[in-house]
Amino acid sequence: NYVNGASPDEVRQQLQTAIGGARGQGGEPSSQQRDEQNLALLVDGKSLLTILDDPALTADLLAFAKLCKAVIACRVSPDQKRQIVSMVRYGVRPEPMTLAIGDGANDVPMITEAHVGVGISGNEGLQAVRSADYAIAQFRFLKRLVLVHGRNNYRRVAAIVLYSLYKNMLLVTSLFFYNFYNGWSGSTIYASWILSGFNVFYTFLPIIFYGFMEQDVKPETALQFPQLYLPGQRRQGFNMWQLALWVANGLAHCVLVFFIPTGIFAANGMEDHGVYGTTVMNAMVIGVNLRLALEQNHISAVSHFVVFISIASFYIWGAILQSLWPTLNFDQFSGVLSASLGTPVLWWTVLVTFVAMTAVDVACLYAHRQWWPNPTYVIQERERGYGPRGESPEVQEDGTPMEPPPALTEARPPTTK
Repeated sequence: NYVNGASPDEVRQQLQTAIGGARGQGGEPSSQQRDEQNLALLVDGKSLLTILDDPALTADLLAFAKLCKAVIACRVSPDQKRQIVSMVRYGVRPEPMTLAIGDGANDVPMITEAHVGVGISGNEGLQAVRSADYAIAQFRFLKRLVLVHGRNNYRRVAAIVLYSLYKNMLLVTSLFFYNFYNGWSGSTIYASWILSGFNVFYTFLPIIFYGFMEQDVKPETALQFPQLYLPGQRRQGFNMWQLALWVANGLAHCVLVFFIPTGIFAANGMEDHGVYGTTVMNAMVIGVNLRLALEQNHISAVSHFVVFISIASFYIWGAILQSLWPTLNFDQFSGVLSASLGTPVLWWTVLVTFVAMTAVDVACLYAHRQWWPNPTYVIQERERGYGPRGESPEVQEDGTPMEPPPALTEARPPTTK
């Protein structure tokens, strides 16, 4: 379909004809019908100037563009490029994530208008690169930027944000639970210096490692199956449902990490407040670090070392605080760590608590993979050699390329415009 009318009436007629032909007699076409039609639209700058000045024509253009697989605007000005991006960004609901790619100064308005701008350094200078969020040397690098780095970045950021909320909610909720036992007197279950190290020492290193290194599939696999990018487009990694799951996870863990040590201390007649709080914090630190370890797919010696150092930092920090008394006024923690580590029942308390926390997560993750697998799980199992007849994601036993799993062929791969 080509829109090149010389007057507003002619442009309107061309758009209405194109929309009517695309929709036919059945109203709005389905996704399958749009795939079968293979519609495309070509509009020139003169017609586009007429369209963008008329809100009704702009709505018609957007309505037909949503039915097309490709829309090409030729001989357009820099501001018209920006207006096209703005039309899609604010006219489509729910609001999409827009990407603009350019290599010259005339692309700068379009790049700055989009959610994400990519500049290509080339013969037209570096103006586009300086205005963009990301810079690449050649257009062909865009595929890896989006399907590998963009996808991994979305997964990492989504997981870290949800995990950070989870671990801090777990910590604060345990303080809230303790208020029921102290008659809302305002006293805290943890020593102040032990509490201050939770985010600074005990749990920060795995977050950094996860943010840098996590990847669920190999880069080659992500390029081979671009359908794996779809969960990010559909915001399946970060939404209200995921937030509710992590909040429920935090509440369940808080019940375990607080009431198991509380029950054991009560059953054994132990009343040392400092030892009690240190034991709860000890179990919490181990459980929280193992929770993020369960989310990791990139397992290596470094990831094991990071978890070990994070857990060990709790004992190191506690030993430092204990050794500073009486040089500094840390009398509330004097001898607490030694008493906590010197009693066998407390070691069993910590063991039972973090095992119970981890068992809940392992059971849920197993059930998800076993009975409600998503396409990523299918690819991971084939990548690790668990597919039928031990086939890999690259080739089958007869040497032919492996076809995408059925769960992936149902999804439409993303297109880059």
